[in-house]
Amino acid sequence: MTRDLYQWQAECLNQPGVLDGRNLVYCAPTSGGKSLVAEIIMLRRLLTTGRPALLVLPYVALCTQKAAHLQRLLTPLGKEVRSLYGGMGGAPLTPNTGVIVCTIEKANIIVNKMLEDDTLGHLGSVVVDELHMVGDDDRGYLLELLLTKLRFATQAAKEADERRKAEAEQQLERHRQMTQAQQGTEAANDAPKTPASPLMSGQSTPDPGSDSQVQIIGMSATLPNVDQVAHWLDAVLFQTDFRPVELKQMVKIDNGIRDKSGQVIHQLEIPPGWDPNDKDHVGLLTKETIDAGHSVLIFCCSKVQCEVTAKFIAKLLTIPERPNPIAAPQEDPETPGGVPSSARAAVVAGLSRYKGSDGSGALKEVVARGAAWHHSGLNGDQRELVEKAFGSGAVSVLCATSTVAAGVNMPVRRVIFKHSYIGQPTNPLDPTRYMQMSGRAGRAGIDSEGESILIANRGNIDQLMALMNADSTPISSCLVETRRGMKRAMLEVVAAGVVSSSPDVERYLKCSLLAAIEDYKNVAVTSTQDALKWLESKKFLEWSRESGSWGPTDLGKATAASGLNPEQALLVKRDLENARMGLCLATDLHLTYLVTPVHDLLDLQRQHWEILYDIVNRARGPIVKVIEFTGLSRTYIHQRRMGVFRSGLQLNEKQLEDDRVARRFYAALVIVELISNDKEPAQVAQEYQLALNVVEGLQERTGAFAHTMTSFCERYHWTDLETLISKFQSRVSHGVKAELVALTEIPYVKGVRAKVLYKAGLRTPEAVAAADEDRLLEILLAATPNAGNGKDAAQQRKKEKKAARMIAEGARALVAAKARELEEQSEALRAAAAGGAAAGTPGTAAAATPATATGG
Repeated sequence: MTRDLYQWQAECLNQPGVLDGRNLVYCAPTSGGKSLVAEIIMLRRLLTTGRPALLVLPYVALCTQKAAHLQRLLTPLGKEVRSLYGGMGGAPLTPNTGVIVCTIEKANIIVNKMLEDDTLGHLGSVVVDELHMVGDDDRGYLLELLLTKLRFATQAAKEADERRKAEAEQQLERHRQMTQAQQGTEAANDAPKTPASPLMSGQSTPDPGSDSQVQIIGMSATLPNVDQVAHWLDAVLFQTDFRPVELKQMVKIDNGIRDKSGQVIHQLEIPPGWDPNDKDHVGLLTKETIDAGHSVLIFCCSKVQCEVTAKFIAKLLTIPERPNPIAAPQEDPETPGGVPSSARAAVVAGLSRYKGSDGSGALKEVVARGAAWHHSGLNGDQRELVEKAFGSGAVSVLCATSTVAAGVNMPVRRVIFKHSYIGQPTNPLDPTRYMQMSGRAGRAGIDSEGESILIANRGNIDQLMALMNADSTPISSCLVETRRGMKRAMLEVVAAGVVSSSPDVERYLKCSLLAAIEDYKNVAVTSTQDALKWLESKKFLEWSRESGSWGPTDLGKATAASGLNPEQALLVKRDLENARMGLCLATDLHLTYLVTPVHDLLDLQRQHWEILYDIVNRARGPIVKVIEFTGLSRTYIHQRRMGVFRSGLQLNEKQLEDDRVARRFYAALVIVELISNDKEPAQVAQEYQLALNVVEGLQERTGAFAHTMTSFCERYHWTDLETLISKFQSRVSHGVKAELVALTEIPYVKGVRAKVLYKAGLRTPEAVAAADEDRLLEILLAATPNAGNGKDAAQQRKKEKKAARMIAEGARALVAAKARELEEQSEALRAAAAGGAAAGTPGTAAAATPATATGG
């Protein structure tokens, strides 16, 4: 579909200097077309400078969507999207890179590395979506650090450009004066005046908005103190309240629907015999919308409530496929995607082929009836399938958590807030999050209107009416000591080599959000100095008395490069140091323990401590050694299983360490079952009494953390551990044994398909590349659960045929790339050998060098 720009989009793009590289901050309601403005600027910047964009998004699910969309835009330009999120790594820039899509965490690591290598200027633009997240205590802290570093670096570049421009003008003036002195004033006056030009000095002198700078673009739907944020980023500010589709905000109390003013505008009519379990009428409100041929998004307070609600709705209602889906999504052969818009059964078949992706089959059963859930407990395959199914019309009711759904771009007619809080009632929605979530309703070109409905009761009706009419909460800096403080901020900029002295620190602070909204000098005097002293005491930084400057140690560099915070880095360093003194390689358990995250530890209950106690007591051979090397406390585990520690009891320092090791050890046991014992996630979840999504989420986080450990060891010069962990990373990420790792290098082949190909006798990329596509098709079909008969079976065969073709092409491309690499290495060796032979031949210049030197 093509259309002209909305008026606000054109006005925003035509703000002074924006199309020439000046920074921009803009606010527009959700569904108002914000993304298109950023895409136009990114692509224009790419085409005019040849430098790629860095697109920073808050959630992995949104990264996946954006990467696919941008790749379609970049393919005609011969450019590609680099996806860096989750466990995806590698060099961020290649000659063909057009856009780097990454999460906040990955973006921070990339910018740290570029600052250290002085390559930040290789980027054309940095685009930040959901800019309001800067005020968040957790991930917003990293976003604030990221933008402050960009602001600091671009300000330094701007000042350097201005100095070069002034120097060029001074040189030109001196040249003019010399010419006048030599030729006489009259001759000089008669000569044509040459305008000041950077070309005469051979130096570029770009203006603040010129092509030499990294352009910063920030966008958000809700940002009350956006003027301060724009001032912080030295950006043009543009705001609009335009929505192409009207949004009706309502609240339901009893059987009445009220508008924002509190007037009852609709009375629900309860059908005779309606299910009495639908006490909050979420089912009835959903029925109204799907009966009209539209879709519904239901926000729930937790993952469990998402699943409970989706199951209830699927059982309560008959949900037809939407006859006119938004778009026919592209087929992805490795994920369960490629959803045929008129074949819900094919979606179910796609879920079925991923054994263990839903142990009870509950998700599959719910999808079969037109509903689904979407939360962080789903793995990547499930998420992508659900998103494509909802977008295509195969699924019309989606139950989602607030955090995930706030970042997933899926069009919907009605948004229902089943809960107005996150997790617990003590954590209510704030106005900013409510506006983001309610704004998901009503999409241009799809809906004529959007509706959001808060479910209220007599106890919270006043609170929810106030929420509907409230302004967003202004954001503030996380750098103050009462929030996240300055430790990580100082470590990263000193490690990158951009801050080393007290004047540098002050210049850095002047570029912070803190300086834009309040007096930063108190922080400079207290928190900053305290942070630097702490970092020095923990050996992250060192102070040189001779030069009067700060510099990073290897620990500081490793911490910044890996993306760990200083406290986590100390734990990691201690564990890795112990492993270098004693590492048990007779089992995968010890390496798995080392790459298991030190944060987001499992919430173990009494039954889990029983399982761990039993495993430890039965341990023999290498497992005993791992227990010894990791410092796992049998006494603490026994106390836990006996219920010695009451809920809420404050643990002392040793108990906290014992608890950390035990929970991490339990997680490592779970991962080992997946990668070494070839068990399906559902079986492991049952054996370790964990929810399936917990097991799959743990595997995903462990794969990402293995990449973190590799980076840490590389920068700390622990090449022994780096080699071991880097080779282990693919096994963890894909859940495969060592012999299957090579197959996972093939595009479109992940853990499941790697196992299928290996069992069929295709055990290397070379074997897959040599295989006939018909053979690959038969192998894939043999491993695919029956999708039904007739049309469903034909659709499944068509999908697997495309998968076979793409796997074959991917394998051939991989083998060809390896062959080219080997040929380049061979040529380099031949050249080196030829050079060595020439150097040893009598009479050559090389042979004469010693005599010449002696004679000199």
